[in-house]
Amino acid sequence: MALKRFFSLEERFKKNPALKQEYVNFMQEYIKLGHMKEVNEKPKTKVYYLPHHAVIKEDSTTTKLRVVFDASAKTTSGQSLNSIMMTGPTLQKDLFILLLQWRMFKIVFMADIEKMYRQILIHHDDRDLQRILWRNDQKKPIKEYKLNMITYGTASAPYLAIKTLFKLAEDERINYPLASETLNEKFYVDDCLGGANTIKECKQVQEELIQLLRKGGFNLRKWASNEPEMLTNIQIKDIEPGLEMQFNNDQAIKILGIKWCPKLDQFEFKINTTSFRSKYTKRAILSDAGKLSIWLVVTCNH
Repeated sequence: MALKRFFSLEERFKKNPALKQEYVNFMQEYIKLGHMKEVNEKPKTKVYYLPHHAVIKEDSTTTKLRVVFDASAKTTSGQSLNSIMMTGPTLQKDLFILLLQWRMFKIVFMADIEKMYRQILIHHDDRDLQRILWRNDQKKPIKEYKLNMITYGTASAPYLAIKTLFKLAEDERINYPLASETLNEKFYVDDCLGGANTIKECKQVQEELIQLLRKGGFNLRKWASNEPEMLTNIQIKDIEPGLEMQFNNDQAIKILGIKWCPKLDQFEFKINTTSFRSKYTKRAILSDAGKLSIWLVVTCNH
């Protein structure tokens, strides 16, 4: 099954050389950073081969193409890795409550953890369940690789990643009390929504948070804030693209799917009047209303 899908992927590469190049670059980075490793030995335990494909995010300011591994693909047994995997409980905070709490602060900032999943190792005994097939060139033989890190597409990935952050906060609570609280209460997976009511306190939270996450090998990037001073000590490469050089534009950036303008400190949203349904049902009306309700309530509270 994995081999068949890989051949299908290569056929797609033939039709789209640009896609192939981006895909190859992505996989080369995986190898270079040690996130996957070539294997030649026969496995001592059960093996699962993850098919993989490209997901394109045109609105991404960092990585346009991401390779996603399909752990839901069924084998000849009728089961997939995800179907037999313990996923763990939901640990992330309620998105709506998190946004409301964020806007309680006068000074706010946002950032995200760079390649969060890929900074967390999987136990050696489990890596044979994360094997993939890959080659850069169709003229070369197909090789097998193990994915060494938490992997996109596996059911337990969100739980394992968030639990790792919680453990880091617990271990370093004495040294970084403000950052530990932020890590536990003001993150949505890899997105941080922090703040305070004074610049001094907010900068203290920011500095502690940077140091705390470095203890775990994590880097915070794509920083943005409604207060320019919060970005003065951040390297330009780690500031949200478009906000690096100046703070005098009205650029809106995405935060958990919502557009936010740091300078004006307000949320923005658009209603697409060209996508109205030809037929409305109660379910359709509730669905459309749900998409707007979070904007209306957050804006009013702000």
